[in-house]
Amino acid sequence: MDDVRARRAFARRTRLVGGLLAAICTVAPSMVSAKALPCVEGRNAAAISPTLAGAIGRAVAATRFENLSAEVVERAKLTVLDNFATLAYTAHQSRDDPYILRARQRGGTQEAYLVGTGIRAPVEDAGAGMAWLIHAAETDDSDFRASLRASPVVMGPALAMAQAQRVSGRDFLLGLSVGYTVLGRLAAPLGPMQPRGFMSSGVWGPAASAAVSARMLNMDGVATANAIALASSAGGGSFQYFYDQTQDKRMVVARAARAGVEATMLACRGETGAARIFEGHAGLYPVLGGPDGKSIDSAPITAGFDALEGPLRLVPKFYAASASIIPTLDALAQTPKERRIKAKDIDHIVLRGGPSIAGIYQSKLDAYTPPPSKIGAKLNYAFVVALYLIKGSAEAGDFTDEALVDPAINNLARRIRFELTAEIPATLTIVPKSGTPLVLTPIESDSRQTEPVMLEARMAKFRSLTRHTLDDRQRAWLFSEVEKLDQVPDMAAWLARVERVLQ
Repeated sequence: MDDVRARRAFARRTRLVGGLLAAICTVAPSMVSAKALPCVEGRNAAAISPTLAGAIGRAVAATRFENLSAEVVERAKLTVLDNFATLAYTAHQSRDDPYILRARQRGGTQEAYLVGTGIRAPVEDAGAGMAWLIHAAETDDSDFRASLRASPVVMGPALAMAQAQRVSGRDFLLGLSVGYTVLGRLAAPLGPMQPRGFMSSGVWGPAASAAVSARMLNMDGVATANAIALASSAGGGSFQYFYDQTQDKRMVVARAARAGVEATMLACRGETGAARIFEGHAGLYPVLGGPDGKSIDSAPITAGFDALEGPLRLVPKFYAASASIIPTLDALAQTPKERRIKAKDIDHIVLRGGPSIAGIYQSKLDAYTPPPSKIGAKLNYAFVVALYLIKGSAEAGDFTDEALVDPAINNLARRIRFELTAEIPATLTIVPKSGTPLVLTPIESDSRQTEPVMLEARMAKFRSLTRHTLDDRQRAWLFSEVEKLDQVPDMAAWLARVERVLQ
């Protein structure tokens, strides 16, 4: 189905169920949200206004829902639906995880739900907690302008701030669009940060979280710039989890989300940030190996900002794996049946690529170690490819404790090696015990283009992730509610109803 037909089908489907289950979850919310926080006028204007942070702050403050295209609004709604599916899955899978147990024990002002858990917490805890949950199963979306895990650091804070400030659905969708746009535009000049040893969303996520939060607080340009500057001082997040195959990457996005919310609440009260946080002598761009401060031009980052194209650049994950592995899985999935080689007939597999990917894959492929955790498994190229070849899928439910120690999967994974070449793009060669090798080219996203809607695949993903938590009637209700988000007067009340369904 092409994009136009897909968009029309989504609208038609949700309108058909618009009147369905009108009585479901109409119980008044048990949570009392904070009233909208009045913010002081932004300070430090003389210093911050001429900087990149100042330009972004002005651009964010000037955005209006009325200026969003129908395509951006629709894509933002679909992203909400994608993330609700992930929250429905991870909230149930993570009830006994230390992070969720800690969130339940901390207490504090009950400003927002960690959607899907029943936990109510201060807004910064809720934003961080939902970022953690959105990233917990490796089913969150990507922005390939910089290999960004986009939604944890945007959707998490947006859901939390929307409740705490009781904003409308239109303001919520505007905040989402702002966050995704700031995240992608700030990250694009340097591209993926993983080869430099950082998680991209950990570096730029605090600024995106602050932009979302400031927009929902309706802060002026100077205050917004201060929020972004304050938050960006927390940008970072080591990529070492990838090599150690540990689960702490969830903490990276949770910290980024929290930093943005906290910084915004402080800027709302008059706190100021480092004006040249991006371009200064110790600013993020020069420190991380980008252009020096004198050569940074804010125009490419802020030009045409009111189009807020961020949601159009998101690619949903249809496998529970690192986004860097998914292009290989797509190539395997699109191989004609008559050309596929059965796992039992494979002798070995070779991934060939240049220096840009060698630093990420070579050491792990040359010295394969079975992953010690489910998250580690989803980040392990050899394990994921072997799992897919043996099971025929790589969904969240496929990464079980039994799969981690499965001899067939791990033995095949050990037979995948890396070869350094000058070939662009990378290739994967599956060599059978007898016969002709199969050479595949991973199907990479074109990061310069608007991404396709992929509606049918989104719906299949939604059904898969919610198959143990929602029935068809509840899914139909949720589809209808998300389609009408721009008509919602109070996101706190709306999300309280959603919370009862997801639990």
